[in-house]
Amino acid sequence: MPTKFCRLKQQAGLPLEVLERMLGVSARTLRRYESGSSIPRPPMIDALRRIVEEQRGRLNGRLDFRFVDLFA
Repeated sequence: MPTKFCRLKQQAGLPLEVLERMLGVSARTLRRYESGSSIPRPPMIDALRRIVEEQRGRLNGRLDFRFVDLFA
């Protein structure tokens, strides 16, 4: 069964290298969180949730924009 961290990482759709920079932890630590061998603290889960929400917002923003109507 995937961990909460693993599910959120998949929802974010970002590679480990990017999450490493965004969360300020090593890729090794992220892999331990993902596998469940180490449990992330609640602030780490909250930070990943915010990243997921930002990614969804960006995706929704791109899909909602259809055209620009320019006139003078």
